[in-house]
Amino acid sequence: MSLTLLQVLDDNKMLCLSNGERIKLAPTMHMVFEVNDLSVASPATVSRCGMVYMESVYIGNQPYTQSWCEATLPLLLPERTAEVLGLCNRYEKRCE
Repeated sequence: MSLTLLQVLDDNKMLCLSNGERIKLAPTMHMVFEVNDLSVASPATVSRCGMVYMESVYIGNQPYTQSWCEATLPLLLPERTAEVLGLCNRYEKRCE
């Protein structure tokens, strides 16, 4: 589910989507969302967010490279995306 569809996840575990659909989560269900930013989130939404920050020294450069290859590279070199991603995966660990 894309976070752009998420509008509200309230205290009653009711997920309200932008299209008006409402999904009631079971008491035993939990959801984890990964977001790029919270620039358009309401204060109520931000107050329910738990943040986990990991320094790059612990995770390495691979997540940054992977994200760039999936998000930015297709816009720059759509015909070479898979090739560049393969090269990054092959040689990146040797550079760290």
